[in-house]
Amino acid sequence: MNVLWIQAHPEPRSLNGFLAAEGQRALREEGHEVVVSDLYEMGWNPVVGTGDYAHDPAGRFQVATAARRAHANGEVAPDIRAEQEKIDRADVLVVQFPL
Repeated sequence: MNVLWIQAHPEPRSLNGFLAAEGQRALREEGHEVVVSDLYEMGWNPVVGTGDYAHDPAGRFQVATAARRAHANGEVAPDIRAEQEKIDRADVLVVQFPL
């Protein structure tokens, strides 16, 4: 099984870091492929802005419309495209962050 583990915590030595490491280790021991996207380690920027998509500067910036257009035209930013490809390959998705 292909597992994508997306984690978001700034401290790898935290409880979340420990749980992520143990969960990934257990899955690998069972023979599963585990790909990790550590959003803090990647410096992932979660904020969508007008510079992320081509749009009409005179018009209103509509994120959904701009994202749909970018996806249809193959103009999605490389970092976003890479994460979308990881999701497409995954059989299981684990999203871990502190609550």
